[in-house]
Amino acid sequence: MKNSLLGGAAAFFVLASAGTAAAETKEEPLSPGVEWRQETGERNGQQQALNVLKVNTGDTYTTLDLSIPEPLRQTSTVLNQALAAHSESERVVGAINASFFETGGVNVGLPANLLVDDGDILRFGRNSSSTAGYNFYDQAFGLAQDGTAMIDEHSAEAVLTLNGTSVEAASINNIREGDGVSIFTPDHVLDTPGTNASGSVMELTVEGAGNTEDLSFGETYSGVITDRNERNPETNRWELTNSEIPDDGFVVAVHGTALDGLEDVQIGEEVSLELDIEPMWQEAAAVFGSGPFLVKDGERFITMNPDAGQASTRAPRTAVGISADGSDVFFVTADGRQPGYAAGMTITELADYLVELGADRAINLDGGGSTQMTGMKPGFGFPTLLNQPTENRRVSTTLQVKDSSPLPQVSEPFLKLDNMTTAAGWYTRTVRAEAEVGVNSRASEPRRADQNSTRLSYDFTTSSTGTKAAYMKRAKPFLLHDNAEQLGIWVYGDGAGHWMRGYVYDSQGERYTVDFTDENGVDFTGWRWLTADLPQNVPQPLTFDEIYLAQPDASKQNQGAVAFSDLEVLYEDKQVNRFPDVSTTHWARSSILALNNSGVITGYMDGTFQPSRSISREQAATMLVRELNLDTTGRENPSFTDVNTNRQLYPYIAAVAEEGLMTGFSDGGFQPAGELTRAELAAILTRAYQLEGEASSSFPDVPERHWAYENIGILAASNITGGYPDGTFQPSRPVSRAEFSVFMDRVTAR
Repeated sequence: MKNSLLGGAAAFFVLASAGTAAAETKEEPLSPGVEWRQETGERNGQQQALNVLKVNTGDTYTTLDLSIPEPLRQTSTVLNQALAAHSESERVVGAINASFFETGGVNVGLPANLLVDDGDILRFGRNSSSTAGYNFYDQAFGLAQDGTAMIDEHSAEAVLTLNGTSVEAASINNIREGDGVSIFTPDHVLDTPGTNASGSVMELTVEGAGNTEDLSFGETYSGVITDRNERNPETNRWELTNSEIPDDGFVVAVHGTALDGLEDVQIGEEVSLELDIEPMWQEAAAVFGSGPFLVKDGERFITMNPDAGQASTRAPRTAVGISADGSDVFFVTADGRQPGYAAGMTITELADYLVELGADRAINLDGGGSTQMTGMKPGFGFPTLLNQPTENRRVSTTLQVKDSSPLPQVSEPFLKLDNMTTAAGWYTRTVRAEAEVGVNSRASEPRRADQNSTRLSYDFTTSSTGTKAAYMKRAKPFLLHDNAEQLGIWVYGDGAGHWMRGYVYDSQGERYTVDFTDENGVDFTGWRWLTADLPQNVPQPLTFDEIYLAQPDASKQNQGAVAFSDLEVLYEDKQVNRFPDVSTTHWARSSILALNNSGVITGYMDGTFQPSRSISREQAATMLVRELNLDTTGRENPSFTDVNTNRQLYPYIAAVAEEGLMTGFSDGGFQPAGELTRAELAAILTRAYQLEGEASSSFPDVPERHWAYENIGILAASNITGGYPDGTFQPSRPVSRAEFSVFMDRVTAR
């Protein structure tokens, strides 16, 4: 086949200085051996979007690989190929499209140029017809057995010897070539050479040549002619034929001027096919042909006509380059055909860019709609697209870089991912809603353990209908190693009854929804420790990047805000103190948690419960309403002199007053901020729960004349209270939050 550059001089060798750039550049490591560079903005008067993966081939854990489809004509996106090759122990941290491939004809989907896998010739390939095309010359990128990258010319040849004459075959498993010799082996996509039979073609069937389905360079395949077509002496035309390709041989099609000296071969004669290429390519682990050259010896070196349409048009481009010492390999994509974002590059501009990057040699790869680059961004456990393709086309081979460095080992039962004292690294997105992420920093706002918290404000009252959701998403996700069991987070609920969920992804990019609550589960007010079970028996590691609130019920779609603190990943069950000031041995702990679970009593904005703090009368009214599920709407105004209808807890006071559960004082007031006494609580509970029993009291400090004597006696008889160790009840003593919790828990458990 083949066209070479004699003496190393290109027909179109152009030298120019690198263009100036005025673009925004960011660089980020993807692994110990791979750096990602992204450049966007104006460059030489054009908007460009460039992505570069710089691969350090000297890194112990970094390897390059050529991904070859199986079956060979199968095409797939660069991302899907990367995901298919990706594993926990060998991560595909970067990939680009590689071979040009056939987009039509019987060979559709197959690589268009040379393709060799560990010595096996998968495609002998074909060339462009002129230097106006990308692949007129025989050039390739390859990987040596030790992983070293190579870019050079090749002189792959297939020499056919028959009737004492040796001729070079123009193609193998392509189409019948005009004025040339074509070979068809069992690896051809058809059982015969094809449909383009011609009266100008002599066709020979050769059998007994061995395993010709898997051809290799450096081998000779010899067999004998078992069939051939004949030429009509009157018309000088060969009979039309389409021979079946034998399993242990090949079919030879000889056309036009190539027939000279070969017309007289006969059935039974021996034919040999010898395949040869330079040792560097023959011994390589993988080789694929491409073109044109872009850079040689650190300078622009373009082996196609730079003024040809394919070269001079700005388009999406893909290229690969290597440094002079071979220690660095550059994967490069230039997006294009996207006005205002990326104009694309000419072949010359692409070559100059590779020179700027430090490439000593570089070669162009398939481009246009095929141009794609994937990478495993920091925090991700799977590769994603790094560039913005115009088509995200299904392609043939891809170049991949893999990282096998040891993963972090987790020795602790839990790891803190984010204390969430700032909103940095989080942003919002919504579905039929509005949302904003911020920080609670004032003492009057929910701040757990005296630390700032991250706030998600949402508005589900928008005019759109359907499920509404507010998402809080990580700019850089969290990678969860070692088969994590749960996510845990402190949440300050607003009692609106929304559904709190999250998204995690396995190492194949498959998304899973995890639940921190049931539907309507954020029905509490105050701080709660919530956990979400992570999917098990899925490809590891997991990636976590999103928390959200959802509400499908239109009647509950309100405005509100929740707060978050201390996001953790758990590797075993973790027992947490919901309230830091209520220890596991606190005498009222179980009752406090029971009432907090039911939403009757809440903690404070700083996350504490303050169990010894007294309960006010209006707080008691509020908790009674919650526990008894009383409706607060439309209640009669009790006309307490010290309770204005604008007071925040007025609806609760009005409800308990109308129900007769709490009364005022002789001066007409309610004393809403006054401390609730133990005697008052006894009266309230006996009324609210209609308690009955022995009305006498044995407490020495509760004489029969005491206004709450009967209520206290009933409470004691019902085993709601036993008084203090000294035998007293202390009826005038303010009720603490812990005592209130115990009283309420006991009475509701009856």
